Amino acid sequence: MQFKAPRTLINLFQHPAIIIAWIIGLCGMIANVTLLITIWKRYQATFKKGWFKKELKTVELYIINLVFVDILGATYLLIIAVANTVYDVHDTRGKLPSSNFSNIFTNNSKPVSIVNRWGIHPLCNIARFLYFLSLTMSVLITLLIAIERWLVVLGSLKTSEVNRTRARVILILCWLFCIGKALYPFIRSIVVLDRVKNQTRSNLMLCLLADPDISNVRYFNTINLNIFYISYVLCILIYMLLLIKMHQARKITLYNSKKPQVILAKTMALITVCNLFSNLPITIIIICRMRGLTIVFNPNFTHASAICIVLMFVSTISNPIIYINRNHQTTNRSQRRVRMRKL
Repeated sequence: MQFKAPRTLINLFQHPAIIIAWIIGLCGMIANVTLLITIWKRYQATFKKGWFKKELKTVELYIINLVFVDILGATYLLIIAVANTVYDVHDTRGKLPSSNFSNIFTNNSKPVSIVNRWGIHPLCNIARFLYFLSLTMSVLITLLIAIERWLVVLGSLKTSEVNRTRARVILILCWLFCIGKALYPFIRSIVVLDRVKNQTRSNLMLCLLADPDISNVRYFNTINLNIFYISYVLCILIYMLLLIKMHQARKITLYNSKKPQVILAKTMALITVCNLFSNLPITIIIICRMRGLTIVFNPNFTHASAICIVLMFVSTISNPIIYINRNHQTTNRSQRRVRMRKL
């Protein structure tokens, strides 16, 4: 008797995006929750009255917001990963799985199937909102951190002198802007529901912008790309100037007095580079689609698109790991210095 693997296992092997979504979603959620707990315990240990009695440093305020944004990104991945399992295996009419059921990471060959129910599901619309909110907010917070590092490391301001009220106002404005931008695909998908409910394109199945008007999709994608790469280019320029200035100032006492801030600046520079590279593949795919290249009709292109969309959220894992590692190194150095002074 020949063993036949369940359909879900076949899908796992046929489409790596499913495995990647589960790994990044779960690991990203665990890593960011761990980082939040670490920050909380550090403040609880240092200040007995709790961290809300102590004013957060501006960069810590940004980092905490970045952690919450990464949690939103990990939530998006877990939603589509769970949806793939549910809509690939279970038919609400009680029928067994069959070859007519395609996973949400690929285009379905059938014009109407159970998978279409996921594309118009309210939870898919929530995932759509989380997708655009988390990506844009992550980029803007990364830019804010780069500017703050410049002011603290090379500017005349100290960490304690950076206006926290101004930082909070800027963060609120960024959140409002990103929420407003994420509401457009959220509302637009509801408006055009009757026109897209029978579609099985990957952008609908993965809860991206669902719009039968291609010009709207192109315009929205152009805005996203401009926000992403203008912000990343500015971040890279700031960190490059920081590295040059820090290299020139190694023998200056001011550099040594701000060494913890320098380490944090290098940490955030590494995070920025990781985020930039995670967005490059999907950028190439978006440009190919916007220009209407024939390669977009290749089935392998659809598989590659799904993988690249999932990989955009690899920063949900890399960001907390890099920060925790560098923070641990800084803490160990401080403890060694304290022990040396006691000797």
